[in-house]
Amino acid sequence: MSFLDLIGIFKEKITAKPAPKPVKTPKPVAIRPPVIIPSVPSTPQRAVLILTRQYYPSHTMSNLLLPDGSVFSVLERPWENNKSNISCIPAGMYEVDYLPRSASGKYKAVWHIKSVPARLGILIHTGNLVEHSRGCALIGSRRGFLGGKPAVLGSKTALRKFNSIMKQQSFTLNIVGTSP
Repeated sequence: MSFLDLIGIFKEKITAKPAPKPVKTPKPVAIRPPVIIPSVPSTPQRAVLILTRQYYPSHTMSNLLLPDGSVFSVLERPWENNKSNISCIPAGMYEVDYLPRSASGKYKAVWHIKSVPARLGILIHTGNLVEHSRGCALIGSRRGFLGGKPAVLGSKTALRKFNSIMKQQSFTLNIVGTSP
């Protein structure tokens, strides 16, 4: 091997770019909460929205499908056996009504998920991170990360769009848990 060959190899090593680090995304885990189906009166004018969940140890991420085909991202707390303030609510069917403001007045133009077993005050409202919820569902335009934590992004825009589509009409929410 000549001196020029060695210089060429040395130059290649100096100018070679390191391989990009792979992005780590949390893998879903199989956590299956019990399915509790409260009685929901069926009426022909009541829309049915479907929330399809994926459970992770630190959070629950979902897609919310509307009858017009619109899809929103939803972030909730992880499944912790329906414990108040620390768990997402059980899968099942729920009546949901529009509220101009939450009981505390903190949130405006929200949706109240009614008849949740052993829980009160469960809302669909704005927020980005699990820490922004005490058991409620946070609506967003898309999934993402904030400060390295799983998040829903464009939350205020998403709630405005959701409210515009739903026109303050009550609906039935069908929450379906998925197994990874």
